[in-house]
Amino acid sequence: MVPAVSHQSSWTTPPEGFIKINVDGAVGHTGIASSTIVRDHVDHFQGCITHCSVSTLLFEAKAIVFALGVELAATLNIQHCIIEGDAQSIITYIEGDVSPQFHGEFDQSFWWFTTTPPVCCSFEK
Repeated sequence: MVPAVSHQSSWTTPPEGFIKINVDGAVGHTGIASSTIVRDHVDHFQGCITHCSVSTLLFEAKAIVFALGVELAATLNIQHCIIEGDAQSIITYIEGDVSPQFHGEFDQSFWWFTTTPPVCCSFEK
């Protein structure tokens, strides 16, 4: 039996006038799940979105969730936001510092980033 790992984390508010979109992706035996939650500077819930897929690649789950975060910001007409997640490699790709090879659904998920760079959002790890 694998012991449970416990760690504490806390949410920090964005500056006034900004929205924070927290993103995370996970992989299981049958697929991936990518979820976002949107809150304002006083911690009020603004929206959320989840995507499930049959892939088993954690990198894909993390990539899709950043795309979902930007999609949700556009849908909610958010002008100033911070998208926060724990996948530094995805943030590096979004910022244009690397150009990895993608295929399948992953390509479609990142089409938005390569054709319309997000100008309203900053990305944080």
